[in-house]
Amino acid sequence: MMGPIIGGTLYVTFGYFWCYIILAAFLFFSMLFAAIVMPNSINKNGPAEEDEEEEESLEIKEMKIQQEKEFDRMSKQVSN
Repeated sequence: MMGPIIGGTLYVTFGYFWCYIILAAFLFFSMLFAAIVMPNSINKNGPAEEDEEEEESLEIKEMKIQQEKEFDRMSKQVSN
């Protein structure tokens, strides 16, 4: 909502050319800020966290195996 007001003020004060120079400077500093603040990788898991994830995935696999066994047992009961 402030864009037209700021843009109009810049145009009246500095002229047409300077609106683009100020925009370029703003974009440059935004890019610089993002490059400094944002991490350089998405996955920052350490070895300890990876071990926990492996344990969780093993638990999930075990649960699936138990579910399959339970399903097989129940299907045998129904067929008899």
